[in-house]
Amino acid sequence: LEYLNLRDTKITDLPEWLAGLPCLEYLNIHGLDIDPLPLAFMENKQLSALRPTEIMPDHELNRDEFIYFYYAIMRMTVHFAYKSRREGLLALEEEMENLGENDLFARGLALVIDGTDAEIVGSILSNFVEQEHDPYKKKLKQIQQAAILDIQAGDSVPRIVMRLNSMVDIPDNAISSICAEYYCGGDSNVVKKISGIRWELPVEREEIRFMKRAFAVAVKGMREGILALEAERDHSLFAQGDVFEYGLALTIDRMERKYIETILDNMTAHEHDHWKRKMNRVKKTAVLSIYDHDNPNIWAYKMLSYFDPYVRDLAEKALFPNR
Repeated sequence: LEYLNLRDTKITDLPEWLAGLPCLEYLNIHGLDIDPLPLAFMENKQLSALRPTEIMPDHELNRDEFIYFYYAIMRMTVHFAYKSRREGLLALEEEMENLGENDLFARGLALVIDGTDAEIVGSILSNFVEQEHDPYKKKLKQIQQAAILDIQAGDSVPRIVMRLNSMVDIPDNAISSICAEYYCGGDSNVVKKISGIRWELPVEREEIRFMKRAFAVAVKGMREGILALEAERDHSLFAQGDVFEYGLALTIDRMERKYIETILDNMTAHEHDHWKRKMNRVKKTAVLSIYDHDNPNIWAYKMLSYFDPYVRDLAEKALFPNR
């Protein structure tokens, strides 16, 4: 028993002995109100509990969300690839109900199941990818496109995983470790470990955490003067090359504004990730607003102008909870 389908049954609880079945690899609990999973299922790294597919939100993705959805896509890819190799491409049709109708997997797999030529599938999916303007979402859709074409071609699952993983640069990438284990040991079953990989999103978004702290620093600078901010410095972040901490240190030392701008711009120029570059620009603006003694409202609106409506709304509620 490799695949157990509990979809749309009346089960409200999972017996832990299910997680101990040595051959069970996929458990479909789509449509069931079981959250969180019992600990035994979470600890079983071979077992993948299939839920409704995580649909990418409408707002701009940050770095944490990009990694979260990357791992989700790779888990789905491994499941689709193994299933198609065991049961044929037509077997993927039952997976369509788990996908959002606008998800690229849904569009691509529908074409594949209909027997569409691979060149046409690739061309159609490329058009969808090119319409995406968020760099992180675009990259994720490129990964989905490559996954669909590899599955259609019948490539082995390890080869698919290694190709897709080469498309991203993620520090401490758990899938890279699995690829290395496969490459060194030659056991194709190690890629099944991907089913157990999860990336936990932080309770509070990176942008909000930064703005809350920087806003408190800005308010203190207005009330007590720039020298009072020495106590607010984070030396560990300074050692990591954080743009805000560098700028804050230079501001406290009363360096010329133009000199501070040049240094922070140089630090940002060395960053290749678009999200980190954006956050560096936000941090530079935060520092210079403190340097210019902007009142807190002006400081806040300068920060908010960098983000889309979703993040702006979250930030306004965090910075001005009484409004």
